[in-house]
Amino acid sequence: MKHTSLLINVFVLQTILAGCATLPTQEMSDARQAIKAAHGAKAELYVPGGLLHAEQDLSQAEQDLARGQFKQARQHALAAKQRAVTAYEASMTLEHAKIVWQTIANLDQHAATNQTLLAQAETAALQGEVDNILQLATAALQQGYETLNQVYLTQALNMMNKWKSLHRTLYPGETAILELAQQAYQKNEGKQAFDLMKSLSISQ
Repeated sequence: MKHTSLLINVFVLQTILAGCATLPTQEMSDARQAIKAAHGAKAELYVPGGLLHAEQDLSQAEQDLARGQFKQARQHALAAKQRAVTAYEASMTLEHAKIVWQTIANLDQHAATNQTLLAQAETAALQGEVDNILQLATAALQQGYETLNQVYLTQALNMMNKWKSLHRTLYPGETAILELAQQAYQKNEGKQAFDLMKSLSISQ
């Protein structure tokens, strides 16, 4: 009798321990941290739909947890984390793309008109098309980098040609900077060539 009772007690204890082991503590914590990071990236402005879904999943996970439905809680917590991570990445990428294109606009208004992908990304964000936002924002950012580099190359070349036409005699330091700028231009390093020529113009 005692032996049977002991076995029952052991079984009950194992069941309790097993139940405790399935608590999705880490998953819940990860989801909360991901949502906090998404808020920090202004996801409520850029991808409000994605952030809202993440918060709804977390709320559902908390309800599941309160009812002792640990498996469902874990699933909803994992979903909340994934949605929040996507919202964070989309927000950061979209904001970065906007900064790059604004830099282009400051340098060359004509080049800045080719913002089709950025416009599509912003439209997708407004319409809550979460699955498309990150892809479009990434493409817009890449297009922005390429356009900005071309703008820098064009302006650097214009400055080099102007400098050569206006300065028949160059000091050794000026010659060195000009040669470095030409090398950067040939390597397709637009920002480097631009910054070198800009420093040369300022130092004259």
